[in-house]
Amino acid sequence: MTNDHDRTEPALAADAGAGKGGTAKAAKTRIYEIAKEFSVSSEAMLKIVRELGVEVKSHMSSIDADTVDKVRKQFDKEKEAVKEDFARKREVDRKSRSRDNDKKAPAKAAPAPEAKAAPAKTPPAKPARGGKPAPSGRPDRSPPGRRPVDQKVVRANIKKTFADMDKGKRRYRKKEQQEEVQEDAGVLRLTEFVSTAELANSMDVSASQVIAKAMELGSMVTINQRLDKDMIEMLADEFEFTVQFEAVEELETIEAKEDVYDEADQRPRPPVVTIMGHVDHGKTSLLDYIRETNVIAGEAGGITQHIGAYHVELDGGVITFLDTPGHEAFTAMRARGAQITDIVILVVAADDSVMPQTVEAIDHAKAAGVPILVAVNKIDKPSAKPDQVRQELAGRGLNPEEWGGDTIMVDVSALNGTGVDKLLEMVLIQAELMELQANPKRPAKGAIIEARKEKGRGTVVTALVQEGTLNVGDSIVAGTQAVRVRALSVERNHVMLFCGYLNQVGIM
Repeated sequence: MTNDHDRTEPALAADAGAGKGGTAKAAKTRIYEIAKEFSVSSEAMLKIVRELGVEVKSHMSSIDADTVDKVRKQFDKEKEAVKEDFARKREVDRKSRSRDNDKKAPAKAAPAPEAKAAPAKTPPAKPARGGKPAPSGRPDRSPPGRRPVDQKVVRANIKKTFADMDKGKRRYRKKEQQEEVQEDAGVLRLTEFVSTAELANSMDVSASQVIAKAMELGSMVTINQRLDKDMIEMLADEFEFTVQFEAVEELETIEAKEDVYDEADQRPRPPVVTIMGHVDHGKTSLLDYIRETNVIAGEAGGITQHIGAYHVELDGGVITFLDTPGHEAFTAMRARGAQITDIVILVVAADDSVMPQTVEAIDHAKAAGVPILVAVNKIDKPSAKPDQVRQELAGRGLNPEEWGGDTIMVDVSALNGTGVDKLLEMVLIQAELMELQANPKRPAKGAIIEARKEKGRGTVVTALVQEGTLNVGDSIVAGTQAVRVRALSVERNHVMLFCGYLNQVGIM
């Protein structure tokens, strides 16, 4: 519940500013904001405002401070009426319970029923000690004997009393449970890290309805976008839900002990390059051309279903590639790929434009602080418009070098290989400028890219060794799991006894 004094602060502050300046405009409040303040739906608030004679079109319409005061007074009146009604009902319930108790009290103390006895005959008077009989008209003053009590009837009355009491308790518990269910029905218990799809699922509505409501509120959101706290509350309020944010339980972490190693053992290491971009813009086709293998043929519908790690040897050096999915359902996998990479190659189709997953890939790379190289793919198509793509990317903060910016952009064709050599040359130059190094003599340290179950092999994980050397028989810890390495295999299932730093490896 909110305090009446607390929720009037915005309007009071606006009125005070107007009083000082004399010419300041009165602050206006949108319908959905005042509805949120009073914990009612926007539709209900629209109805109340219209009943006050104010013409408003939608929940985004603004009302002045006078109208807000009228609405507040209206709510205060209704609140007082509810309080009076509640007090009256409570008094009626109290009197009703008092009458019930009065009725039950005699029932508890009621004597056991007794059978009607026939009138007893007056016994003859006993003769006195002197032998003379007592006068027959004198009344018998001897105390009457106690009436017999039937124990079965007593036990029955006790059982009935306890049954009535237990019945009342059960009725009260059932009422409490029903009230709790009704109360929980309109409450969403969420964390502050909820996507549009997750919010829609919790409210049992479609994601398109949530996106449409967000557009009505002036915000463009995608189905996998993480919503902030204010947007979650506003969207939930539009669907007449109240949000209770739950704290995310933080697991206790143990800091790894860093051993000291000789810096002279540091060696240059290959860069880890992640290929990112929108679905069907040619990411896997580009990597396929570089590797000279047919990766696409083994994937359902030509869509990458996992993160692939590939080691590519070139004339100028070695590059480890990560191929991340571009489909919108793999947002978390793309984010994980961006967090373990050194360089991102953003693939954008020249015959298309900057798409939602393209923007998402840019955001992931920027959040990880990773440099971005842009490959403008499908340059061989007649409908290609590379300059238009560059212009759209410039609007997203990626300014081409040829336009005076700092983002390397290369026109390529994954079909015939145009510009691919130049792209790889730019990657190696960027890696050289970054001065990437690692120590092969220290214990292995890396990142798990994916995990799966394989028939005959058990649990197999694809890992990227970022530091040191991994050997068969080594014990590794990942999260809360500790296992021993039974076998190692690199790309194309070549079995190895050890794996050096910055190599992708399958661990069994």
